[in-house]
Amino acid sequence: MIANVHGEWTKTITTRAPLATALLAFAALAGVGVVRTLTADGTLSATQLLEGASTGLLVVLALGTVAATAEHSHGTYAMTLLADAGKVRFFLAKACALAGMCAGAAALGATVLSLVGAAAPNVEFEWAAGDIRPVWVVVPLWALCGVIGVSVGTLVRRTAPAVALVVLWPAALEPLAAGIPGIGDRIAPWLPFRNAVELYQPGSLPADLAHGPWTAFAVVAVFTVVLAAAAASVDALRNR
Repeated sequence: MIANVHGEWTKTITTRAPLATALLAFAALAGVGVVRTLTADGTLSATQLLEGASTGLLVVLALGTVAATAEHSHGTYAMTLLADAGKVRFFLAKACALAGMCAGAAALGATVLSLVGAAAPNVEFEWAAGDIRPVWVVVPLWALCGVIGVSVGTLVRRTAPAVALVVLWPAALEPLAAGIPGIGDRIAPWLPFRNAVELYQPGSLPADLAHGPWTAFAVVAVFTVVLAAAAASVDALRNR
């Protein structure tokens, strides 16, 4: 398994497209926060530095999705199985490699934002849980989103519909689901990406729909595990 992960990691970091996409996610997270700090007229809170985090999250989802679908569109999936016929091992290795890359991009962005928050006089940032947690929670959160992207890409196998799904899901489908009369208010607290946003933008959900940070993270984590298990199981049952 370690050799599988190493192979997928090497493939990921030596390919220009994943690196460029990870850099774009980093730029969305850190760049927007830096520009916001430089152009703000008044005082900013720590969470206002994270206005680019949602854009970065969409980029990370697309990165994981394309990494999975590219194996099929480029014909490398069959070649990989010739070297190791374990489809589940291949899926887990791909998910681990993408989770690591996405977490690395988030860690770099969180480091930049922490330094900016500590140094900029117009940002109210303290080295306390209330300010540090929203900034640094993007690291494990983006790792999970990388796994979600790989899972969707593995299930769909076609780049265009898979990317459309992971982009529209948090941007359109969940807001629509939360607005369904009668059941929207009951399902809204358990939608994964609404909870993800609540982690780095506390207060983005109405108080009666929001969980605490640990519960919100658990919702995202459980959803990721279930989706990954479904993707690995379906892929293992396919003939090719």
